[in-house]
Parts: sequence; structure tokens; C-alpha cells
Amino acid sequence: MLKTRKNKLLSGGIILILAGVVLILASVYGYFKFREYKSYQEVIHADASLIVKIDVDKIYKTMVLDYLNNPSYYMGKNDDELKTGLAIPGNVFIYTVGSKSYKTYFCSLPIADLTLLKQFIKQRLGVNTFKNAGHGITLATSKDGKLTAAFNLKTFAVAYTLKNENVVDILIDLLDKKNLLSDKDQKIASLKNANTHLTYAFKGYTGAGEFKDGVIHLNGYFNFDDLDIQGKVFTHRVFDKHASIKMWLNARLLNGKPYSEIQIKGHRIYPDSLLKYYQGYLDLEFAGVVNQIDTVVTYEYNDDFEKEEVRSLRAAQVPGIIGTTRAQSKPLINYLVKEGLLDTCGVISRQVFPLYTLYGKNDTGFFTLSTDRNIKVSTLSEKSPYFFYFEMDFNHLNGLRQFPLLEKYTKSLDMIRIKAINTSKEKKYFEMDLNFKMGNINALAQLF
Repeated sequence: MLKTRKNKLLSGGIILILAGVVLILASVYGYFKFREYKSYQEVIHADASLIVKIDVDKIYKTMVLDYLNNPSYYMGKNDDELKTGLAIPGNVFIYTVGSKSYKTYFCSLPIADLTLLKQFIKQRLGVNTFKNAGHGITLATSKDGKLTAAFNLKTFAVAYTLKNENVVDILIDLLDKKNLLSDKDQKIASLKNANTHLTYAFKGYTGAGEFKDGVIHLNGYFNFDDLDIQGKVFTHRVFDKHASIKMWLNARLLNGKPYSEIQIKGHRIYPDSLLKYYQGYLDLEFAGVVNQIDTVVTYEYNDDFEKEEVRSLRAAQVPGIIGTTRAQSKPLINYLVKEGLLDTCGVISRQVFPLYTLYGKNDTGFFTLSTDRNIKVSTLSEKSPYFFYFEMDFNHLNGLRQFPLLEKYTKSLDMIRIKAINTSKEKKYFEMDLNFKMGNINALAQLF
């Protein structure tokens, strides 16, 4: 009898504990679902074009699990808490708008603490001048004009532009809750269905990104109206197996679109003129180092205190750069010589490419550029399903000791690969993998 009673009490206790666990899980689930729902409410401008969604809650869950699996890695980090004064929602949206340049990006977020937000704008964004725009709205613009922030008591809106164009009208719309997308709009339907850390939508094309252990993976669909890509099997030059950078592109550029001239220290380069010689293929390769002899010019004073020019030779190691383009080589070389971009000895003007001596020459139907005057480019080729391919081995590249600034920022990186295939005339597909050296730690933790 007593034993039965104890069993009932034990069973009842277990049921209560399970009920409590279920209630907690349901509450947590409901909390995150509410944050997700709230994040879509009146935050994206109606004229939005390219929209990128950052799933903050999913990233947070991923990083918590990574912390639990790798506590020793995180305990060694001393990261100060970033106080922004913002109430970060379940999803954050960064986007362009159709009436502005594709180089201008917008975002809006709810405010949690206005005082902290102002401190964040001054200390982290480097903006110290605030302007009253009326109707309870404050504007703040960086000295270079690229970043503009606007806020009222409830909402913070920011724009970053590489074109220095007027963005205030869009920011005011975001604060006044005017001209905004409904959460049921077709533009964001695909974003709501996505279950990835990053998602983008643009003119019917979608893509996604994930922060995984040791790798950032991106994939998606796109199309460039300027590219003419034929077929689904392509040919590229065989690269040196030890090359640190390999890249090729099998595509023609359509001639219908005018391109602006490029000015470099007195030289005018007209893309339209160059493109008429291009025949649908180009590649690039970094393979080892080569020796170059540079002429160094210094000035000394003679016995009569007159300044005289002194020339001396200096040996230097430079990256072994090779680039080939299928082209009408002889007419192209004549054009480059005529425009002063290439001299009669086959050397690219130092005003155009000041880093190293770069040689250009005709090579059996290809125009070749290289830092090695005597380079003999392999004529071997192989087939590939990728019309575009890019690979960079950071270990090999940093081992050359030619790019100290790049090495400083890529110590944790191992390899990047980007591949693109031609699925149809209207749609292309790409994949990118950015691999880190530590394969057991989430890539986002290694990125910062």
C-alpha cells in the first residue's frame, strides 16, 4: 500500500516535471515565433529591390550550440559587450531601393534606449553632428557623406551609399511608416519561407547562406543581362597545380550597353573599344614568385651643388601573375600602343599598373599579361561545367610573403571557392564556400 502510494507520487512528480518542461519549451517556441512575426511588420520600403534577410535568432541559436560544444575556444575571448541602444528583432533586413543606386543600402531597427543609441552613433559610427529635421526626427551624417542615420523616439533608420546620393526621403518614409511593404507582399514571401542564416531575394531570384563549422556556404540563382553565356560545358586553360589563385570566365559581354570611360592618371580607357577585341574567355593565375629588375631613380648633389639624377638597378621578387584573354590579339596590341597603355617593348604603362612591371604579348590567339617577360603559357585545356570559377588558397598566397596587409586579415582563412553554372538563358546558379582553418569552430566565430 505504502509502496503503491510512493509510486503514484513519483509518477505524479515526473508528470509535473514533464509538463513544466513542455510549458517552458512551448513558451520559448512562442517567444521566437512572435519575434519572427514582429520582425516583418513595417520595416521594408515598398520600393525595395535587392533584399537580404539576416535571421538573427537562428544565428543566435547556432552560436549557443557552438559555445556549448567548444567552451574552451570562447572562454579565451575577451569581447566587450556592444551597447547599441537598439532592440534587435528576430530578423534584420538590408536592401536597395529601385529609385536609388544599387550601391546604396538601407536598414531600419526599433530603439530600446535613445541615450545609448546616440552614444553608439558618436562612438562607433563616428558621427558627431546631429540635425533637427522637424516632426521629432533627428538626422546625422558622416563627414564623407556615405552614412546617414535618422531616428525618432521609436525607430532608427540608416543608409550607406558609395555614390553620395540623397537618401533622406527614404529614411523619412521608414520613420513615418509610409510606403512600406506589407508582410504579405510577394517580394518577401520567399524570405519568410527560408530557414537559413542569410537569405536574399531579387527580381524573382533567391539565394541563401549558412554559417557552419569551419565554412561559410552561400548559394543561389542570379542573372546578368550584360553576359551572353552559351552552352553548359566550358573549356578553360590548365593551371599550375601549385597556383594560389585560379580564375576563369567563359562569357561574352553584350555590346548593346554603353560603358563609361575610365580615367587613370591621364590615360583614358574606353571599355567599348576594348570589348570589340574580346572573344568570350579570360583567366587569371597567381603561381609562385618571379624576379624583376627595377630601375630606381634617386637624386644627389654634385660638387657644384647641382641636383643630378642617379639611376640604379634593384632586384625584387614579385608575384607570378599570368592572365590570358581570347582576343584579336594583334589589333588589340595596336590599340593599346596607340593609346599609350602599352609601349613598343610590350610593357604595360606604370601609370596604369604601378605595382609591378607587367608585360603584354600576342600568344597564338590569346593576349597574355604576365609579370614574367619570358612566360610560356600552357596550351593544354580541360572541360568544366562551370562558366565561372574562382579559387584562392590563402595558405599558399600568404606563404609568398608578397601581400602583408592581406595576410594580416586572412590568418584564419584556408580557402575560398566560387563556382557558377548556366542553368538556362534567364537563370544562373552559383555556390561559394569560404573555408576556415579550424574545422570544428563555427565560421562566424572565426570571422570576427
